[in-house]
Amino acid sequence: MEDFHWHAQFEEEEPILPGYLLLQLVPGCSREGARAANSRSDVAAKARWILTEQQAAWRDWRAGVLVDRAGMLGAIVNASGRKRCWALTIAHGRIRNSTERYGSSSESISYPLAPEIDVFSPMVYHGRMGRKPEWVRDAVERISARLPDATRIWPIVQAHSSSAPISASEFEEVMRNGAAGRATGLQMFTIGAVAEDPAKLAAMRRIYRAWSPGG
Repeated sequence: MEDFHWHAQFEEEEPILPGYLLLQLVPGCSREGARAANSRSDVAAKARWILTEQQAAWRDWRAGVLVDRAGMLGAIVNASGRKRCWALTIAHGRIRNSTERYGSSSESISYPLAPEIDVFSPMVYHGRMGRKPEWVRDAVERISARLPDATRIWPIVQAHSSSAPISASEFEEVMRNGAAGRATGLQMFTIGAVAEDPAKLAAMRRIYRAWSPGG
């Protein structure tokens, strides 16, 4: 399940959160909530009411939809008769601290989602989110402390200079930070950015050869 989330650009320094998705709350909320929202005169009024009066219910409903869909996919995998190690259910998610502006996003959703998946891959794109490399370690350790032990954690770190130049030394630093906590795997965004840069490729080799996952 790649990019398993409600559509938004969470990995930007200033996230893009499309407001039209608010309309999707109405069919899933309580009868009273639907009547209250629909009594507003226009879409903007409905959205304002939902965000000011029903913020918790709105977030809970959105998280519940994702958890239900993950459960459906897990059931399909189990019914296939394949061993889970050959048919892993993977959820990718953007990480944003719940105390930050815009509130919690994929991080908060990942916790109720955890029983339904085998692997969680936090997208810790420090450069695109305007963070320092050490933020990657903080994010992975925070996730490690809260997800169940059975959930494998495979962070995805940024190698691509999509918003700002990512040097080989900075890439190596975020790889080391991504290997923190209970991480047992490590991925790059993008592998192409590593393959075309001999210094980044050498850094990746150093990390992989020396790393003892979970140690």
